[in-house]
Amino acid sequence: MLDDKNQVLMNFYVNTTVPDISIKEIKLANSDKLFYEVICTAGAHAKLEGYWLVGKKDGEWTIFISMDNLKSFGINPDKYYNMNNKIVNGKLIINCFHLEVPEGKSMAEGKKVDDCYVKVDWDNNKQTFRMY
Repeated sequence: MLDDKNQVLMNFYVNTTVPDISIKEIKLANSDKLFYEVICTAGAHAKLEGYWLVGKKDGEWTIFISMDNLKSFGINPDKYYNMNNKIVNGKLIINCFHLEVPEGKSMAEGKKVDDCYVKVDWDNNKQTFRMY
């Protein structure tokens, strides 16, 4: 992530040679702040390689949530995950899942299994996110 003078503000490092990075603006209830959700995937089936929720705190860019934070909610970085996140009632819902594919079947016949389901909202008093 670079500033307008091309100086590095943050690095989003992943261990993949051809990452696909998507960045989405996030606005949540209880906050007038603007956040950015950065998701890195790789491969034909969009394997989750990295996740960051960033925004400014005290004028500095800050990573508020990353894959490390999601470990305590069930994500195992060694597994093959996909991610399906959405905003519901002003809260961010982070949903990591994998497909269980029966032997001899195609990915299209796989069953979605949720591994990590986290609700995220902004705490104005503490100026950080609550995750539950």
